[in-house]
Amino acid sequence: MPLNLKETTVDWLVCACGNEPHLDGFYTCLHTGEYVEPTLNGLWQGHLYVCARCFAIYDIDTFEQVGTADDTIQARWMSGEWF
Repeated sequence: MPLNLKETTVDWLVCACGNEPHLDGFYTCLHTGEYVEPTLNGLWQGHLYVCARCFAIYDIDTFEQVGTADDTIQARWMSGEWF
């Protein structure tokens, strides 16, 4: 998928939906959009972030949107299951 961010720097994302880190935020995730806890060295499988507003999934190395969490995963986020 093409890059779908409004703005990005090394440590700041602005999603196309308008979400920013200090608003709804972004969370570490797997390729499905499912939350994953980073390891002690700050890494996790896939190096992906999910937008907590629109559930777009971004690769942190390229900042490219690589997918969107499906309805089941979105429902788990909305229920607060992971937090």
